[in-house]
Amino acid sequence: MISQREKDQISNVIRTLCRFYLQKGCEDFKLDLRYEDDYYSLNIAGKVLISLEEVDQVRTNLAKPASPEMSHYYDELLASGGDDEDMYLLGYLIEFSEVLYADGVLSLRLRTCCH
Repeated sequence: MISQREKDQISNVIRTLCRFYLQKGCEDFKLDLRYEDDYYSLNIAGKVLISLEEVDQVRTNLAKPASPEMSHYYDELLASGGDDEDMYLLGYLIEFSEVLYADGVLSLRLRTCCH
């Protein structure tokens, strides 16, 4: 069973991603969230106004090693945030990420384990 803390954490991840897409001029995006066994699978895609350097920065941010023992701390930072640093923090909560960018569409495939 998923704890309330885990639900809050994935909610903060989703809020951060939605805010990022909206800040990058996205007017239409698709978000798919699934709970499978002991992890959340999250896919989001939408047309954004973003440079290739920014795409690389997103890739770098999400490739940070997940830190399960510190996930509560990083989640609290996300919950109190609302700035550009939030995407930087996501990498510490994400176990797997794939970043694709083609024809102006940024697609992210993410997985976060429930601990």
